[in-house]
Amino acid sequence: MPGRKHGTHVAAEELRRRLQVLDLPVRPGRRGALLALASELPAAVLAEHFAVHRSRAAQWTRAAGRDYADYVASRTVTGHR
Repeated sequence: MPGRKHGTHVAAEELRRRLQVLDLPVRPGRRGALLALASELPAAVLAEHFAVHRSRAAQWTRAAGRDYADYVASRTVTGHR
C-alpha cells in the first residue's frame, strides 16, 4: 500500500490505525496468516522473516501440524545441504 511520500509504503502502525478507524480487527487476520505460513515454512524461517521470536515461531509451526522432522525430511529429499 502506498505511503504518504512517493515510493514509500504505509508503516504497519499507520495501517493498523486506518483499519481500526474502519472497525476492522487486525489480529484475527494476522493469526490466520501466521498459521498458514507456519504450515508451509520451518520455524527458523518464520522467525527470521516475520519478526517472530524463535520459540513463538516453533509454537506456530506445532499448531499448524508441522515439526522440525518435516523440515529435515524436505531438505533431505530435495538434496539441499
